[in-house]
Amino acid sequence: MSSSLINSPLEQFEIRDLINFKASVLGNVNLSLTNIGLYLIIGLIIGLLFTELSLNISKVVATKWSISQETLYATIHSMVVSQINSNKGQIYFPFI
Repeated sequence: MSSSLINSPLEQFEIRDLINFKASVLGNVNLSLTNIGLYLIIGLIIGLLFTELSLNISKVVATKWSISQETLYATIHSMVVSQINSNKGQIYFPFI
């Protein structure tokens, strides 16, 4: 068998250091980029690109990207309101 197989189902959730920087000048500060941090950065970049593509600053007619973003917004909003009552769902929607 190959050693690249996962031995335990929980191995995929392990946090691993990808880049590690130890700054002894700053009082032994340990700065590191982990796999979770990398996933968050990738998600942030995708989200920012999606938002940039869907901006309609000087356009009158909506583009496909802006319609898809509005549809995603409406879908998430209806899910939040249906799970929580209509008054309280409006309060918690910005957090989601």
